[in-house]
Amino acid sequence: MANRNRFLIIGLDGFTWKLAESFFINGTMPFMAKLVKKGCHGNLHSVMPYETSPAWVSFQTGCNPGKTGVFAFHTLNKQNMEICLNSYLNIKVPTIWELADKAGKKVVSINMPVTSPPPDLENGIIIPGLLCPGLSPQTVSPPDAYNKYIKPIPDYTVVHKSTEDTDAEFIESSIKTLQGRREASLNIMADVDWDIFSVQIQSTDAFQHRFWNLLNPDNTSADTDLKTKALEFYRYCDNVIRDLVEAAGENTMTMIVSDHGFCSGRSSVSINVWLRQNGYLNLLPQKPITAWGKIKNCCPPLKSLAGLLGPLVKRSSEGGKKELFIKTIISHLRRIVDFNSTTAFCLGGMGGMLYINVPDSDKQKIAKEITDGLMKEFGPDSNVPVIEKILPAVKVYTNCADCKTMPDLVVYFADGAEHRITPTGEKIVFDKPLDGTHAKDGIFVASGKEVKQMLLDCDIIDIAPTVLSWIGTPVPNHMDGRVLKDIFTVEVNEVRQDMTGVPKGKTEYSDAEQSSVEKQLKDLGYL
Repeated sequence: MANRNRFLIIGLDGFTWKLAESFFINGTMPFMAKLVKKGCHGNLHSVMPYETSPAWVSFQTGCNPGKTGVFAFHTLNKQNMEICLNSYLNIKVPTIWELADKAGKKVVSINMPVTSPPPDLENGIIIPGLLCPGLSPQTVSPPDAYNKYIKPIPDYTVVHKSTEDTDAEFIESSIKTLQGRREASLNIMADVDWDIFSVQIQSTDAFQHRFWNLLNPDNTSADTDLKTKALEFYRYCDNVIRDLVEAAGENTMTMIVSDHGFCSGRSSVSINVWLRQNGYLNLLPQKPITAWGKIKNCCPPLKSLAGLLGPLVKRSSEGGKKELFIKTIISHLRRIVDFNSTTAFCLGGMGGMLYINVPDSDKQKIAKEITDGLMKEFGPDSNVPVIEKILPAVKVYTNCADCKTMPDLVVYFADGAEHRITPTGEKIVFDKPLDGTHAKDGIFVASGKEVKQMLLDCDIIDIAPTVLSWIGTPVPNHMDGRVLKDIFTVEVNEVRQDMTGVPKGKTEYSDAEQSSVEKQLKDLGYL
């Protein structure tokens, strides 16, 4: 491979120093411990909200959500109150993959969330991650990369999580998923003379949601036998990190990052139920259950069989046609919420992205009503203190590039609390003390011959401009992040330029694709 500045990026979704430090002490992750000891490390501050979709998009762009236009897994267009899943096409600014490719660099991105449908690069490979409806030649760029690197691996999946698995089965399947990711990554790394190589490991997030109470070093009464099995997954993570770093070569700069951290879960909050109960949100009339529906509900095996045969009958009636993106956008939320008569609706997981659907002259009044009502019932001085504060979105996202998708209010939850977007039911606050949930600060590790031994806290938006500068690519002036020059023992030349990206188009999932992606999110606990 050519002797030039190159960057290896390894993403561990949701990884946190609380676990990492305990794994270093007990010998679970010895290779990562060596990287930390000889390089630079610290907290990596996420964006608001600190969850997978907006955080990894900010990582890819060096911009806060106000500029990317991605605030949650879904987007709500305030002009027409239409809701749909986000995709790569929703990102309003160029990504690091586009910018490096345009500069003549070769990039590889494996399993990064919100990279579907992938950009058509001149010199790169994009194998999408979470929010991809399914890997195929149509969803991987270039298509031949799927046939060569993904199709031959039977255990390659975007993410594994099945609530039906036993704990032991889940651990085994998570390791198999990681084995598939390792095999594909090393095969591509051996074939491609790359400048940026990025591998994202999504399974750490799902693993910690399920096993946080078991893994938490503060829990001294954890099941030691199950914990021993669970630690095998992190040992394999460490082996994957070692294999990637060694295959990349000693002259390669390495960064390990997470999109957010983790902590003990305390409660989940359904803002939309509160909005419905207080007259701000309306549901669509539900269709009465047919006689056939009643029969299926009384006979679970028959219901399961109907669920299997239904899609087959539908495909047969459509003549086997399958479109990757069509104009019909259908979400489970759109099937139950009457957005035309709804005054306010809330999206997001680790922060409430609250949209208000009234004329501008009334918006401030309604915003104050909702803010005062929520803070009275759920603020720090209430009997159920699950909300820390509520701010106008224009004060949170000061440089918004696309106000059509920016929320009106941002709800900050107390530590350990998260949002449920479902608007049905009567309960607003659910206690869940044993689960793990997201925290704002993730991890940052930089290692290489020209990296200082030092502590440094930084922001997730700092990664993209730092990587671009290191490989000799101009940094767009619109990037909010800074170049982390202080971590290097050599001078890094930062060149800033005015750049604009080519509009990516409009996201349009088919019903089947949207259902597939939302199944991923439901399995991960986001819906």
